[in-house]
Amino acid sequence: MRAPRVIAALLSGAGLGVSGVMFGSATKSRLNDPSVMGISSSACVVNIAVAMFAPALVNFSALFAAFAALLVCALIFFLS
Repeated sequence: MRAPRVIAALLSGAGLGVSGVMFGSATKSRLNDPSVMGISSSACVVNIAVAMFAPALVNFSALFAAFAALLVCALIFFLS
């Protein structure tokens, strides 16, 4: 029962570490953080916009927020 959770935690932690290193090397900044770069804010704005303007799609708001965060990541990557 515990082994799958431990393996999932290790894999997700390793994935987050690798993505942080890749994002830091892509932007050439040691102070990169999703909240500093505006990624968290864009996901939050999209989440609120979906709740306000499309209440029927609230169940998919996390998907829209993830897409917005991915879009902002790509924008930051191509502009830096």
